[in-house]
Amino acid sequence: MPAFTMSALALALPRTTSTSSVKAPSAARLAAKKSVASVVAFAPRATAPMRAQRGALVVTAGGKSIGCTLGGTRRKRARTSGFRTRIASASGRKVLKNRRAKGRKVLAPAGAVRGWNKEKK
Repeated sequence: MPAFTMSALALALPRTTSTSSVKAPSAARLAAKKSVASVVAFAPRATAPMRAQRGALVVTAGGKSIGCTLGGTRRKRARTSGFRTRIASASGRKVLKNRRAKGRKVLAPAGAVRGWNKEKK
């Protein structure tokens, strides 16, 4: 049984006294009833157990999937920042020169050959 029951909550709420003979609900009384209803609605017995809430991974159409870190294709990346593109411009040649000076094994990683059979893709 939950710690809060309807009668315990009703006793804890402030009461207003009305002197008129007509029983019209006051604003404070209505607010008190709403607060009781909201507390009772979120009582532990009203919530579903955690086991029932678990489900499978839901994939939404058009959303970015988990693990898609590269973004774009390898061909596009090679065209943008591959070795031939670096050689074609003065700033690209400067990049290659700096990478050579630093001792990089691969000068242009975007255009590097990958895979078990050295395919470029």
